[in-house]
Amino acid sequence: MIQNKKTLTFFLVMCLSLISGACGKDSGNSTGSTTSGNDPITVNPYVDWNQVPANLNPEIDTIDFNSSYLERFQINYFGFSEDVRVIYKNNDPMNAPANGFGSIKIYRVYQNKMRQDRYSFSQRNKDVTLSGSGIYNCKIQVQNALITQLDGSCVVRIDVYLPEGSELEVYDAKKILTKQFLPMPIEVFIKQFKNATWDADKHKVIDQYLASFQVSRTKKPSLLSVQLAMILRDFMLSEDKFIALRKLHLHISDRNNLRDVINNEFKFYEREEAFRIVGLY
Repeated sequence: MIQNKKTLTFFLVMCLSLISGACGKDSGNSTGSTTSGNDPITVNPYVDWNQVPANLNPEIDTIDFNSSYLERFQINYFGFSEDVRVIYKNNDPMNAPANGFGSIKIYRVYQNKMRQDRYSFSQRNKDVTLSGSGIYNCKIQVQNALITQLDGSCVVRIDVYLPEGSELEVYDAKKILTKQFLPMPIEVFIKQFKNATWDADKHKVIDQYLASFQVSRTKKPSLLSVQLAMILRDFMLSEDKFIALRKLHLHISDRNNLRDVINNEFKFYEREEAFRIVGLY
């Protein structure tokens, strides 16, 4: 949010699109945070919500959503890039969502001017976005977590509640607040592999692709036999082909085609070793 002992005025007219970057300058200096496991919630919010007086019209908007099949949650709310917390179920049982479901709480105050902005919660495939549109007119001053001056309607905090063990990535103005759970997409891997000039660089891309799956408990690397054939064909030396085959053969989804791949991509005298590597004797 806004730096202590400073006053900033926002008069923004914007409509944020799905998964777009946050507009305008950062609106503060405190740090978005994540609580997970059995760690207690120790983050000091920018505004002490329990001390907000009634004449500042404190209100909380709550959005519930099914988080079980989602991969990314992007917050693009009028450049609001701080004071966003991600809280997992075991840390706050009073507010935690049910298994498989998440919730968002948007904390807002207003005085003198009524709210003229609105938010939307949109979904596209496995991505969701909290975005804002309309006029965001906020003038606020905070000292020691207490609001000392307010003119307009201001969001002072956003909390994202997720079930314990959720692998949903949460981004605030494109800054990730959670662990990174999504591995490298296969199309990105293939593109980077093709763009690599030297064989050593191609091996590095393979290693990076496989390593990216270590962040996930549920996702595993998967390639088609035609993609494996393309990779093997890109190497000039037999030893490089054998190394690539050792790394990737267990991740081929259509293993029934491995024999054809080896017959097509290896010389006759190399095939025995290739068959041994993949377990086809």
